[in-house]
Amino acid sequence: MAFHWAPRADGTSVYPWVGAGCSELLGLEPALLQADAGQFWRLIHPDDRAPLKLAELRAQQQGRLFHHICRLSTAAGAVRLIEIVAYPLPPEGEIWSALALDISDQQCRLEELHQLQHVLEHQRQQAQVQARSLAEAHAALARLSTMDPPTGLPNRLHFEHSLMRAVSVAQRHGRPLTLLRLKLQGLRHCNARHGFLAGDRALQVFAGLVIASLGQEQMGGRLGGVDVAVLLPELEPAGVRLWLAALQARVHSSEPLQSAGLSVGHGLAECLADDTADQLLLRADAELRRFA
Repeated sequence: MAFHWAPRADGTSVYPWVGAGCSELLGLEPALLQADAGQFWRLIHPDDRAPLKLAELRAQQQGRLFHHICRLSTAAGAVRLIEIVAYPLPPEGEIWSALALDISDQQCRLEELHQLQHVLEHQRQQAQVQARSLAEAHAALARLSTMDPPTGLPNRLHFEHSLMRAVSVAQRHGRPLTLLRLKLQGLRHCNARHGFLAGDRALQVFAGLVIASLGQEQMGGRLGGVDVAVLLPELEPAGVRLWLAALQARVHSSEPLQSAGLSVGHGLAECLADDTADQLLLRADAELRRFA
């Protein structure tokens, strides 16, 4: 609807000219609105009248473009959303050229778009949660495939793969690498005397002591039964002896292991320039059998 708006000093307005769109937008004949501008204000939603009047007064004071959106109750009882744009006509600016547009449909489309965006955001968040759950499940499966559940140590397959890589790195860079094989001795007697649950508990305690003794680059693994292996890279023989002494001290101060009469045997092998992982394992095992 196009129209001319002439504000008065007392705060009221008149509409000197109203276009034919008045009938379509307001359900009123243009002549009726020209005769009584109050009919327009009576159609404005009660909650929107004061903001609209305030916006008009500000536009008059500033003498520049007026833009406002408000609700309109049509003669048929429908509530529509309208956008009003007006600007003062030269030379005096006493009359404003105005345009009122029904933007209800556009607003509905905008609300639908916002709702769709909300749905998409919710779906994106759900997808992220599902992706995290899937990643955690994959990580858990990976841990299960490489871990020995009773002890929490890497299993034999994972340890042997790590041993092959460690041997390759040590030989390529000429760095020291020691393989230590440990055996919890007396476990068979503990099982016979206290039961297998007590033996399993003792093995778990021993594995926990090994894990607590490992440094950042060091690794332990369960090879089977009571046989545990430890990789000690970058340690010279003196450092290996200190590491072993510290572990033995932990074992001796462990009440569960001492009360069960358990001790730890060990055998070690230093990686040579032409060693394979299997050869290193065999030499450490031979040392373990020799001193056990």
